[in-house]
Amino acid sequence: MGSVAGASHHRVDGLFDLSRFEGDCVFFFDLDAVLQRAKSRWLNDRDRLKTICERQVRNVAPHDLLVFSSGGFFLIAPSGAEADAHIRAGQVNLALLQLFFGAESLSADQMVTMFRTATQEEVRQASPHFKLPERATQKAEQDNTTPRAESIQFAFTSAEDFRTGRTSTLFCTPFRKSAFGTLYGYRALLESMKESPAFDLAALDHAIALTRRLIQSGLYAAVGTPVGYETLARPRWRKAYQEKLRETRATENPLLLIKVEAIPVGITASRLADIVHCLKPFAKRIFVHLPERTMPLSQTGLLGAAGFVFSLNRGLPDDQVTEETSRLIRFCMGQGAVSSIDNIETQTQWDLVRGAGARFGAWAPTDSNALNAEDHLAAMAGETVAVS
Repeated sequence: MGSVAGASHHRVDGLFDLSRFEGDCVFFFDLDAVLQRAKSRWLNDRDRLKTICERQVRNVAPHDLLVFSSGGFFLIAPSGAEADAHIRAGQVNLALLQLFFGAESLSADQMVTMFRTATQEEVRQASPHFKLPERATQKAEQDNTTPRAESIQFAFTSAEDFRTGRTSTLFCTPFRKSAFGTLYGYRALLESMKESPAFDLAALDHAIALTRRLIQSGLYAAVGTPVGYETLARPRWRKAYQEKLRETRATENPLLLIKVEAIPVGITASRLADIVHCLKPFAKRIFVHLPERTMPLSQTGLLGAAGFVFSLNRGLPDDQVTEETSRLIRFCMGQGAVSSIDNIETQTQWDLVRGAGARFGAWAPTDSNALNAEDHLAAMAGETVAVS
């Protein structure tokens, strides 16, 4: 049975109707051929392979759809120019090659094109094989399943300073209840949201409100909030975000930590530096969430951010946890910045990240640790009492 990511509104009687996309750009990625060549361990771990592919597509093409099939997956670009769709498919291709062969050891003979434009016959033949869970289909019929900004809610997750063992930052974390469970995190939600600027401004409002509560309570922590690259890349949206930051009080602004998210693959160092610098007059703490294994860190110039964040892949082997953490730390040393690892899932990973020397760490969001502001304030007050 195939599986579908981000394709909630093209269903017929519980089936994912792939044939509805015949007029759009549909590409087929032949994963098996490339993985055989790479002698990849992921050939025998299909669940992990799917998770990794979904993450790469989300990073590069958050508004495109991904449908798994035998031997690979379909990438569907339901809107936009055909040339742009081909560029995104090429970026997904490069990101996966870097993952399979190694970002820093990718050779010229490994630079293969693993995708092709799918024929209408392939689309028609594949369409009947994709069926969604009945529970999800029923939910889709009830609410049309198109996520809207007003369906997004916000909680806060905490990051720990490994040097002190105490909460250092409360991150405004978006979430949405769905038929598939609770979805957490900026990129997971952004792939199905068209109004990212409104979303970013709403998250900023929640963060500012929490800074005021911290000040009133006599507690201290940074308050992090996500902002998408696209919001900052477009002048009108950037101005609106900057104006919101300008309105913060002098006592609130030093507590705010702005984390730039959803950075496109292939962005130049100079362009990313421009994005960081457009925030500097309005915020003292700017972090950048680095794309997964897609940025050649050793070749990146100074960016001007105070910190850089890397998210661990789900199910990442322990040796790679240490490797990725160490890679980020080396990069941060060259940038004069601090390192932060998030999406930590196990105590073993937590100990490895801390042992490797990362400055900050954060658990993967769950229903038990994504809390409202009041719960976090109570927990922080307890930390203060315990230390004093």
